[in-house]
Amino acid sequence: MAACKKIPYGVSNFHDLIDQGFYYVDKTQYIEQLENLNEKYIGFFRPRRFGKTLFVSMLINYYDKAKAGSFNNTFQDLYIGKKPTALKNAYSVLHFNFSGINIQDKDRIEQIFDLSVLKSLRAFIHDYLPGFELDASLDASSMLNLLLGEAQKKLSNKVYVIIDEYDHFTSELLGYNKSLFDEVVSRSGFFRKFFEVLKIGTEGIIDRIFFTGVNPLTLDSLTSGFNISSNLTLSMKLHEMMGFNEAEIETLFAHYNITGDDFDALLPMLKAHYDGYIFSRTAENHLYNSDMVLYFAKDYLENRQPPENLIDENIASSYSRIKRFIEMGDYENNLAFIRDLLEGNEVNMVLTTRFEPSQRFTADDFKSLFFYMGLVTIRSGGLRGYSVKIPNYVIKELYFTFFESILEKQSNYRIDIADITNAIADIAEYGSLDALIELCEARLKSLSKRDFIRFDEKYIKLIMLNYLYLSQIYYVKSEYEVDGGYIDIALLPRINVRPPKHAIIELKYIPRERFTDKLFEGKVSEAKDQLARYTKSQELMQIPNLLKFVVVFKGDECVLAERVDL
Repeated sequence: MAACKKIPYGVSNFHDLIDQGFYYVDKTQYIEQLENLNEKYIGFFRPRRFGKTLFVSMLINYYDKAKAGSFNNTFQDLYIGKKPTALKNAYSVLHFNFSGINIQDKDRIEQIFDLSVLKSLRAFIHDYLPGFELDASLDASSMLNLLLGEAQKKLSNKVYVIIDEYDHFTSELLGYNKSLFDEVVSRSGFFRKFFEVLKIGTEGIIDRIFFTGVNPLTLDSLTSGFNISSNLTLSMKLHEMMGFNEAEIETLFAHYNITGDDFDALLPMLKAHYDGYIFSRTAENHLYNSDMVLYFAKDYLENRQPPENLIDENIASSYSRIKRFIEMGDYENNLAFIRDLLEGNEVNMVLTTRFEPSQRFTADDFKSLFFYMGLVTIRSGGLRGYSVKIPNYVIKELYFTFFESILEKQSNYRIDIADITNAIADIAEYGSLDALIELCEARLKSLSKRDFIRFDEKYIKLIMLNYLYLSQIYYVKSEYEVDGGYIDIALLPRINVRPPKHAIIELKYIPRERFTDKLFEGKVSEAKDQLARYTKSQELMQIPNLLKFVVVFKGDECVLAERVDL
């Protein structure tokens, strides 16, 4: 039996991946599909850590004339190696990657961009225009213009321009400094001028352009500076070009002899935490975040158990910009959108396919940014546009981290994560809700009175869920469906934690002005009846040491947190 290949977690250089014996989920059939399109200038957007850089590297290795000598060794075992197209190794490839441009020093952004472009141009010169020298004192667009002119004169073949993370630093700018973003992409801005030169180049030496990023907002801001490209992000044919479908994951694990019952035991974890992405209304398969699947697989193969933390920290840092985007447009409406998502409500949106950031930033623009970032995904499509939801448990945990920061900002009240962890540990070890209730009451009392105008059971449940998610002791489910109904809050076994006690909580709320003993007793009776129905479900009967709680709030005060024996 052949030796198993290495897991390519964090590997984005395609040649090294193949040459050094890493496993590769074959996406080379999309080379053929891209060529068969009527489009030559293509933009394709996916969330961070979705395999964009590796895909770009694969295109470079396939099309680059300078890499023709290694084609067989690189592609012979892959789809495109067995069915190469006529354009194999037919181009001089000009590759840019804008992911390393630091925006912290705003006075040097253009200079840093110029240096990044210069590095790429010199690599091109080394391969195709030896002896040609660029004046490094020029700006990026001027250097690019000179190089394309020289290539037009000296090269017998056309140029394929490939840009990775085209919007990385501009999206950061949009969050940090909107006026500087506008300046960079405006008619006189350096980024727009760069793309104007590329556009002019398509009239001569440039035959094809492919670029990736997270969202089309920067592209739309360039308007006529680069109005020749097609955004194929929502294409059904290209839906699975980046990310993994379930069949690809099953094949991946089968390579490491994890099949049958062993794979079936892992699949629900992978599905709950990493699955759920849909980028096309007519897509047949959900997609998994490829980075997170490989992160899981690497740890599992090393230790024969899932990673202790199922959230890759690299993913978490990629989504940190959500805090800044919330403040764009109507802040209160944006918060309401997030609350609706966390409460599990159906949220409708009209997906923005062309942004106008110089105009008013609309509610649908805000929701659409979240779609492109992978923070929401399509649930269904209809007359009201798209219904969207949070794609998976990992993103939901990230949302609750952001929700806590929002609560802190609103209430000017901070709770230490250690206090939260200890409070949830009290449930796991002693079956006590006391510390958690105290934290919730303290948070509720810190909020302004106007927040109680919209107060209901869902709002209190959100705050309680927030702490439960942040502790990462339980696998937390809200409105968890079992035989008999929907459990308000279920604290279920979490991978690699195994708390000694688990719990289900039925939460009730009574506005302070409506509170009566009779209403209170009715709420308690109703909650106990619901718990009795839930605990008869076969699923819950298999969970060890399952505690049942009734919790009743009167305004911002908990008037009952009772453990029920059924």
